[in-house]
Amino acid sequence: MHQECLAQTPFAEIRLIEFRKAHTWTTDSIVGYRYSTSFASPAVLGDLQQSFEDDLRERLRRLSAEDSFTEEITYSIVSARSGI
Repeated sequence: MHQECLAQTPFAEIRLIEFRKAHTWTTDSIVGYRYSTSFASPAVLGDLQQSFEDDLRERLRRLSAEDSFTEEITYSIVSARSGI
């Protein structure tokens, strides 16, 4: 998508580089991440924040006794240089 937009500009040598990397989350990092989103921020959750966190922590505990959740993340880099 970005490549198509760049193709309509004076930019040249448009390249897409992708790589994958494992990322390991803990319960604390998942809770923190959720609070940083617009849909589960403390302001949005209001009085339900503590029950949300308690429920999330309990569900995650049942999924991993080791408190480790690993996912493969694909990173994409679109680069181009000025054709001018």
